[in-house]
Amino acid sequence: MQSGKNRIALYLYPWKEERYDGGHITVSLYLNKYGESDSSKVLIGQIAFDSNALVGDEAEAIANQQGISLSMPPVKLNSHNRLQRDDENGDVVVHQARIDPVIALTEGAYLYQDIELEVPFPRWGYLDGDLTEFPDSFEEFKENG
Repeated sequence: MQSGKNRIALYLYPWKEERYDGGHITVSLYLNKYGESDSSKVLIGQIAFDSNALVGDEAEAIANQQGISLSMPPVKLNSHNRLQRDDENGDVVVHQARIDPVIALTEGAYLYQDIELEVPFPRWGYLDGDLTEFPDSFEEFKENG
């Protein structure tokens, strides 16, 4: 996660040509403070695909945004109030989930949801193309750990 826009996403490919054959998947993103129990975690993003909700031609249904109705709806959440919905002061913005047709290897789909938020972590250097130094050997890593 980085401050600004983040994306949860996955590529979907059918088992058979243009057939998702009853497939479904859900990917969820939770936020939890370090050291708190799992029961304290809060859902801040979720993409879901259910091929049983596709009506008619699958490629056309996906182009019409079918099959993703179980994804988290767009919402603004307030990070200063336990991530409760707050349309006026919400600083965590969950965008509408989308599914787009993809033509790569076979007919597929790209399912995604953007989430905008501020995180307390420094920006990772690799995001700006900084070199990441790795030890030449595992022994060197153990010695300089």
